[in-house]
Amino acid sequence: MTTILICGGDSWKNRGDAAILAGTVAGLRERLPGARLLVASDRPARTLAQEDVEVVSRRRPDHLVAALRQADLMLWGGGQLLQNASSKPFLVAQLALVQTAHLLGTPVMGFAQGVGPVQGAVSREAARRVVQGVQVFTVRDAPSAAALRGLSVGRLPVQVTADPALLLTPSPPARAASLLARTGVQRPFVAFALRRWGHYAGGWLPVGVMARRGAWPAQHERWFDGVLTDLARAADFVVERWGAEVLFVPMCPGGDQQDDLVAAAVRSRMAHAADAHLLNVDLSPSDLAAVLGAAEAVVGIRMHPLILAALSGVPGIALSYQGKGAAFLERLGLGRYALPIEEFRAADLIARLESLWRERAALRETVAAQVRVLREQAGRNVDLVAEVLGARAASGAFASGMRERWPDRERSAMRWPDEPPCPTTAGEDRVPPDPGEGGGGRSPSPAALDFDQFAARWTRLYQSRAVAGVPTFRTLLGGALRERRRRCLRLADLRPGDLVLDLGCGGGDFLGLVHGRQAIGIGLDRAEAMLRAARRRAPVGLLVRADAAHVPLRSESVGRVIAAGLADYLSPADLMATLLEARRVLRPDGILVLTLNRAHPFQRLRSRLPARWRGFGPRYEHEDRILRLVREAGLRVTHQESFAAPPFGVVTLIFQARRSR
Repeated sequence: MTTILICGGDSWKNRGDAAILAGTVAGLRERLPGARLLVASDRPARTLAQEDVEVVSRRRPDHLVAALRQADLMLWGGGQLLQNASSKPFLVAQLALVQTAHLLGTPVMGFAQGVGPVQGAVSREAARRVVQGVQVFTVRDAPSAAALRGLSVGRLPVQVTADPALLLTPSPPARAASLLARTGVQRPFVAFALRRWGHYAGGWLPVGVMARRGAWPAQHERWFDGVLTDLARAADFVVERWGAEVLFVPMCPGGDQQDDLVAAAVRSRMAHAADAHLLNVDLSPSDLAAVLGAAEAVVGIRMHPLILAALSGVPGIALSYQGKGAAFLERLGLGRYALPIEEFRAADLIARLESLWRERAALRETVAAQVRVLREQAGRNVDLVAEVLGARAASGAFASGMRERWPDRERSAMRWPDEPPCPTTAGEDRVPPDPGEGGGGRSPSPAALDFDQFAARWTRLYQSRAVAGVPTFRTLLGGALRERRRRCLRLADLRPGDLVLDLGCGGGDFLGLVHGRQAIGIGLDRAEAMLRAARRRAPVGLLVRADAAHVPLRSESVGRVIAAGLADYLSPADLMATLLEARRVLRPDGILVLTLNRAHPFQRLRSRLPARWRGFGPRYEHEDRILRLVREAGLRVTHQESFAAPPFGVVTLIFQARRSR
């Protein structure tokens, strides 16, 4: 059973962190239903009550180390974890946790984090060194991606996804109505989700200690007092102008952030305090999303009330700090409704409330449409978890395959380069022993050397589209390649969790689609430049620089083998060797998909040219020869089809084959 340790959400008595955790757990349960989920929490009993997971206390280092030893993967996130704006000890603790995982050999994935700021040369260098050991890093917005790359993390794969809280499903409206009635809300309302801000000093004194001592700087107290007064004026405007009520939603009640005290201070300054209510009931994340979804609008200093309200199409206004709320509203198409909290005044907030109220029907449609997109991007976080775990399984098949194929060669004698041909991720990009170096094989294929020279141009063919509706040679060829890809994927009949070997993977076009169908791709190619292009399309996974006739994988280890176009570059002897290898690595119920272009009359002319002018292309004029080779390799063709592709009507043959009994 796969064990995943979640370190991040549900750690600071924060309803936003609880929403992140609930969304993460929901996504993992749907995508990896058999996985064992461990959660590191500051509140083990509370977490157990809310989520169907196992819990380990963050305050017990021995328990945490034991959990790391058991885990197949540690998820580091979500939330704003890679930062030291709150305090230096916070970043030290986060980096120590990740470094401990590195030392124990537990893979780490940065999971939907907000990043930055990381201040100070020493802190930035420490963060860079630790983060470089992470398998893949997803961030929830573009500013976080820029901040992460600003740490000079090298080849670390970074993907912009979305906050896992978007994977939550709000409770039914009847549940929200019941909770609002208990709170005293009887009319349409605007939710205010406030917190203390401006007090972070980035020093060595944790914020919690400052809160308990009341050690806020005097300058901060004077500034924040003005903020409270402006918020009270805006809340009174909601009551006076629209007859609506105000609901204060503390996201961190009773904690170090003092959300409930901030709400009480604003309410005490309101002229219409009787129309303002405090949400002081204990809620699950889904219940909280339902309550916020019943609002007409949300005003948030915190970001997650805006996210939870958006799940029901409710627009919001962000009083943004560290760019968090502004980045989320920008992705919703509501960037004009973000105000930096350090600069806002009551008049600015009231003007935006007026605009939002006037356009709220259209804004609801905009928010609902954008949330559908963001939910898909949030689901990508979970897809990458499955891909990282799958890549580890692929690495296991690779390691045992190396021992099986080259049992007499010591690992130290293998050609493991100091710098891999592509960025390493969940599975290192591997270069197996060259069969020509005493391995009983052949010298590198001329095709591999040629593809190194035009890898980028070849990869771009797959994206070629007609310009102004006029097809060109390039766009016609790109369309033919995409049609071949579509048919191959249909015949491969991929299932979630399948291990798929792409022989001659080229620029990784198949690999990206394989991962999109929740299968696990292994790309093999002799051309290093092609593998570099493939890494950009498939940032998580195993890429192997090897010959298709000497596949460094364990026998009967993969469910699908795709060889799209590879046969066009192989002689009959080489193709037979490749088919024998494909049969060896296929499981008994596996499928091979093989394509080639039938040779046309021009090929006969070309065959008379000198070798250096002949180039590469279709070698087989009739499929009978291919069928004979497939049978002799111990495979049987279960389906065959063809299509004619422009620009010259070249016929592409596609074979589906299985192992003979």
